[in-house]
Amino acid sequence: MTVSRDPQDQGAGLPERVRLEVHDILDSTNSLARVRAEAGAADWTVIQALEQSAGRGRRSHDWRSPPGNLYTSTLLYPRPPMACWPHLSFVAALAVAEMTHAMAPDATVTVKWPNDVLANGRKISGILLETALAKKPNANTPGAVIVGVGINITSHPEQTRYGATSIAALTGEGTMMDTARAHYLNALARWYDIWSTEGFAAIRDAWTEIAHGLGQEVRITDDGVPDRAGLYTSIDEEGRLMLQTPGGAIERVAAGSLSFVDAGEA
Repeated sequence: MTVSRDPQDQGAGLPERVRLEVHDILDSTNSLARVRAEAGAADWTVIQALEQSAGRGRRSHDWRSPPGNLYTSTLLYPRPPMACWPHLSFVAALAVAEMTHAMAPDATVTVKWPNDVLANGRKISGILLETALAKKPNANTPGAVIVGVGINITSHPEQTRYGATSIAALTGEGTMMDTARAHYLNALARWYDIWSTEGFAAIRDAWTEIAHGLGQEVRITDDGVPDRAGLYTSIDEEGRLMLQTPGGAIERVAAGSLSFVDAGEA
């Protein structure tokens, strides 16, 4: 079953631009968003599943998707060129961080490079960007970007490598899905507008203010590339991690998995 919501429904608390579809179960919200893009769906079409049977995260990892958590994919036709679209992972992270702070104000909310959000040092969300061909009149580009986000609302996986949490675990209270969704989508719209008009610099400044582990010794692993270690100093104008090597040089890292040596995560 699909439940469609009128974007003018103020009870939902959603931005007026959003066109929301809610499905009981999907294999993956990103997969359906891709289908919608190829069929010419509108900008800010948002696909939500109450449960996913084949959710996925970065590097083709499965994303456990039980009922009770928030799984959405937002279809966007950005004005900035495609080379800038990877910045949207930072935009989405800021939106999730803002939502988490609103729902659990006593938690310490940080962002972990490249695209995780942590609450009290534990992962609360996953973000997956994908591009798609688009059949949309007057689109600025022939492509679309899909911002897939899963947020732990009522439950979280146990015995993960670095630990996970949920809004319910942070607050000890039941959480209304509509409230969490409205907080996230309103924050996403606001940060997206900032990125569209002011560029990545404004996003970078806000992101680094709550960045997890700046100034710490880290190790970066990536498939097919030797591990790299050094001091995590910042991110650059493209979102690459700036790693100060033992010799003092600055290496700019575009991709990889980040662990913190002092925290015993190496």
